[in-house]
Amino acid sequence: MADSVKGDIFGYLLGRGRDDKKLPVIHLTMVAACKNHHGSGVGPALMKDVFETVAAAADHIGACCLYLEAACEGLIPYYEDWGFRRVSSKRLAMYMPIATVRDALTPADNDDFLDAAPHEVA
Repeated sequence: MADSVKGDIFGYLLGRGRDDKKLPVIHLTMVAACKNHHGSGVGPALMKDVFETVAAAADHIGACCLYLEAACEGLIPYYEDWGFRRVSSKRLAMYMPIATVRDALTPADNDDFLDAAPHEVA
């Protein structure tokens, strides 16, 4: 998914279902806000879309968590603020249980999701 208005691309979102039958995860392969839109709320909006899509699909495909690999060590705190946990301190792989994904989507008012989002990475 690339979201744009009048040809101006805001961010990218790529993912796939279970990688294989042995690992019941949804793999978020890429989520990024374009640099000229950092700090504008695009990142949290993309994450909200990720969480909504994952919550809707998880039961249908039998996934137990959302998985990603951070692009660099500097992004680890950003994803931890969202609720992701590191698989190992020596790797950039991270996961979030589906229950945590759903919990993030259940504030009193769903618009609070963006207000409660971690600060975007500059």
